[in-house]
Amino acid sequence: TGLRWRSQERDRRQERPAYVYVGSDGVIGRNPATGINDDNVAQFADLDYNYRSAHGRYDPVPALDRAKLVQYLRANPGQFTQNIANTARDELQFNGLITEDVFAAYVMGDVRLGRLDITSGVRVEETRLTGRGVRQEVTPEERARRLAWVGPVTPEETRRRTIAEWSNIREEDGEYRNVLPSIHFKYNLSTNLLARASYSTGLGRPNFSNLLRTTTVNHDTLRVVAANPDLRPQTVDNFDVMVEYYFEPAGFVSAGIFLKEIKDFIYGDTGGEVGSGPDNGFEGDFEGYTLTRNVNGGFGRVRGFELAYNQRFTWLPGAWKGLGLMANYTKLESQGNYTSSGGTQTGAELAGFMPETFNASVSYAHRAWEMQVKYTYRAENLRDFNANPLLRVYYYSKKSVDLNMKYKWHPRLTLFVDVINVFDDPIANAFVYVPKRTRFNQVFTPAIKAGISGRF
Repeated sequence: TGLRWRSQERDRRQERPAYVYVGSDGVIGRNPATGINDDNVAQFADLDYNYRSAHGRYDPVPALDRAKLVQYLRANPGQFTQNIANTARDELQFNGLITEDVFAAYVMGDVRLGRLDITSGVRVEETRLTGRGVRQEVTPEERARRLAWVGPVTPEETRRRTIAEWSNIREEDGEYRNVLPSIHFKYNLSTNLLARASYSTGLGRPNFSNLLRTTTVNHDTLRVVAANPDLRPQTVDNFDVMVEYYFEPAGFVSAGIFLKEIKDFIYGDTGGEVGSGPDNGFEGDFEGYTLTRNVNGGFGRVRGFELAYNQRFTWLPGAWKGLGLMANYTKLESQGNYTSSGGTQTGAELAGFMPETFNASVSYAHRAWEMQVKYTYRAENLRDFNANPLLRVYYYSKKSVDLNMKYKWHPRLTLFVDVINVFDDPIANAFVYVPKRTRFNQVFTPAIKAGISGRF
């Protein structure tokens, strides 16, 4: 049995001055006095940039040469003027404070009945959250003051307006409690053959930064985009059955089936409406406005099977006994209901679950050297759910190869080199509904990490 308390705090403060290039005449765009626009941004172009997006369908877009721009800025600081509105806004909108305390207690025990081992327990967690963030709002009073302004808007007035719009501080609190039982069975069918069955529960907490999210109020469209401090965690009931066979002297093969039942999963809801009364979440304001925020809703089920194989070939002669092979394969299907203020969508695919994955690696260890080549495959999968199937966003299938090398230079010191995505495969590209409708392409070049690790 045991107790645990965990606390974390995120205090975010940001200063991000923004500047505009105005050229030698100090005027943004065309100078009314001369009729000339000397803001020559083309001089900072990166002429070697040649990335073609959407699988090469489009020509390279103009790109800035950062080094050339920075060099020019240092030599000509007077040709850049501060963007007062953006600077003042960014000093406010990203600032906030959030704290989370998790209090937990657990009790567990095990018993052996011949060939059968049983382990069971229960864990209780209580989570308390407090967050402070910014509400973006142009109040009716501020709107009237702006309309009454006469003449050009001065830099001082621009700063005042920005601060008035972005300096409304809000504080939210949230609290929830979860009871998480589990029980696991292991049965020795023979010396090398094991059968396992288990039931367990788990939770996925709301994004820790949810309470830091900026609240945006638009009085023209009667729309509010806000955080939701009352979000509960997503909970899951896991059912697993597996058979494992162990090779002599080092290795195993396993096969299993699983079922996951998910409750209260979190997703974005755009069909809500702000209620009435002082407890509507906005101190009684914005009654009847359209509300967009993350909500709990619906029920999901994921089921599938998995196969795994892992073996070290220690019985091979000489240096060959350092070889090892690992592979695993998972196939699943997901289905669930999205319940929100806009109604219920039934039988829908769940976002974030990959219907098919495959991993394999070949490793080799000899004396002070260790090397491994890993291959990963992920099938096409749903990224963003939408009630309209034509607007659902999917990740393309992806594959990648990684290389890891270690050299034990000293009993306490190891040199390592990791090459991630060796062949520069696209690993995070997405499309809308059909593969030809590319949503975005992201470029991830191979990454190389090297260093020294030690144990003392």
